[in-house]
Amino acid sequence: MGHSNSPASKTARNRTSKENRQRVLAAGGKHLSVLLRPAANFALQAERKRTGESESSVVHRLLEGLDFGVAP
Repeated sequence: MGHSNSPASKTARNRTSKENRQRVLAAGGKHLSVLLRPAANFALQAERKRTGESESSVVHRLLEGLDFGVAP
């Protein structure tokens, strides 16, 4: 069953989302909005379909797989 659309459920999801955002930002994360060019979006959607991951999970996995010689 999908998410309930009751006012209480929407409020709870919003609260959880806000708490998660604050926790990630407090730990040194960053909120980022990105405008993808068509080819990049096509690649992102293809990877999302292939893996079943969310878009943000695909981006996290790909970026975290890069080695810049520094630890988080």
